[in-house]
Amino acid sequence: MLLANRVKKEKSRERVFPLRIREIHSESPDGLRVLFDPPGRDFFYEPGQFLSLLISLDGKIYRRCYSFYTTPKEKYPGIVVRRVRGGQISGHIHSTWKVGDTVNSLIPMGSFTLSKISEIPKNVLLWAGGAGITPLFSLAQHLLHEYPTTQLHLVYANRSEEYTLLRSLSKVLEKKYPEKLRVTHFLENPPSSWKGQIGRIKAHDIKTILQSTPDVLHFLCGPPPMMKLIEENLKSQGVPPSRIRKESFEAGETSPMDIIDPAQQSPHEVHIVFQGESHLITVQPHESILEAALAQDIPLPHSCTKGLCTSCKCRILQGKLGMKKQEALSEEEIQEGYRLSCIGYPLSEDLKIEIDSD
Repeated sequence: MLLANRVKKEKSRERVFPLRIREIHSESPDGLRVLFDPPGRDFFYEPGQFLSLLISLDGKIYRRCYSFYTTPKEKYPGIVVRRVRGGQISGHIHSTWKVGDTVNSLIPMGSFTLSKISEIPKNVLLWAGGAGITPLFSLAQHLLHEYPTTQLHLVYANRSEEYTLLRSLSKVLEKKYPEKLRVTHFLENPPSSWKGQIGRIKAHDIKTILQSTPDVLHFLCGPPPMMKLIEENLKSQGVPPSRIRKESFEAGETSPMDIIDPAQQSPHEVHIVFQGESHLITVQPHESILEAALAQDIPLPHSCTKGLCTSCKCRILQGKLGMKKQEALSEEEIQEGYRLSCIGYPLSEDLKIEIDSD
């Protein structure tokens, strides 16, 4: 059963915000930039976070995550929606959304932020691919505005100029901060007049960029193959994992239904502490902890259901919890006992977890 297709009843205690569409701009043949009216005083987000929109279609509610490209200091929060080939929901948004419409959203979520970084270094490298520019653009604006001594280098890969999202806004930032912001574009299909880099980002490109920029904090967002190449090369050049932050928009090579650990060949009981209450659930083989909890009417927070967004983050209090491939948690968070319930499964009979519901 697809969790995104499941309509939850009024038992859910998730906070929902109605957002009125103020502006819609075409960014590319497959990209829309959407601005909303101010949602209210109790609507807060951090640069790099995303909205979990509740899209109603054919009698079902679908959850889709879209990152902010704006910062909290801007009056109107904005997101970018890229049309996915064959994507029912993104196609629906592109075809039907209009100014004045209202769409519901959960509270802003995501840990691809600066809040847990104790000290911002002198140099920050932003590695973007396609729609991955969206949260990085939010972070870039914030860093440029709030950290006057920090130098930014944005490395941005796309298939062509016309598919380059936020292109005009990026040029505005370059002109506004010529001494602080450097942008390097890579295009797979450049025009004849192109003076930038040609092709995809390669290992020698990464090495060259690193050699020219010491003491760097790295933020990566884009297609998984690109992010894997960059991360591997950064680590091979001696960059510690603590200096690499990632956000992924696509599922990895596995999902909760793809691989079953031998320890999960029989049902397991799991204790869950959520909002001050204790629950005991039974997790069946081929079932994630989140899926089991929702099936047993426990409204745990969630959004992407693919191990990408941290909305379902939990902390192990006791026992063992296995997890399929994920792209959201940092090494530090994993060491602290955090896991993702949407791709997590019990590996012991004494598993007890606490749901992060901040």
